Order: sequence, then C-alpha cells, then structure tokens
Amino acid sequence: MIVYQLVRDNLTRWNSWYDAAVRAIALRAAIDEFINWELGEYRAQVARYEGSCAPSKKPPKELSLVSDVLSANDWSVITQYIELLKPLKDATLLL
Repeated sequence: MIVYQLVRDNLTRWNSWYDAAVRAIALRAAIDEFINWELGEYRAQVARYEGSCAPSKKPPKELSLVSDVLSANDWSVITQYIELLKPLKDATLLL
C-alpha cells in the first residue's frame, strides 16, 4: 500500500504547485470518491432533518464542499496548468 504525504504549496516556487497538481490528478478518483461520499452523507443528514418532526433540532451545518466541488472543467484546468508548468519544473531541475 502506498501512503502519500501532503504536498504543500510554497509561495516562492511554482514547482510545489506543479507537484500538488500532479498528485491531485493521480488521486482524482479517490478525491472524487471522497467528495461524493461526504456529499451523500450530508444529503442524508439533511433528509433526516427535513423528515423529522422535532422543530427544536438544528439543521446540519452545510459543508464547504457543497459549493466547492471540482467540476470536469476544473480538472481540465488543473491538467492545463500541469502542461504549462512542466517545462519550468524541468528547467529548475536542470539548473
């Protein structure tokens, strides 16, 4: 089993963003699955809340994922950034 460490952004170099984007693309299926699972759980909580008769019960807190899901277009943009940044990463490694 492979365990990945978080790739952190570094404000002084574009290579860290490139590395993070490459990692995200490699883990896209897992990221999408996690988001879908979290949203499913949230929607189930909302449905239980709306179906309950207890008016004193608080509604579930909205997840930030609800308004921040990566679309197919977002993934495409990430791929384009990788293509743009790869030559810079290669040049940096050569230097």
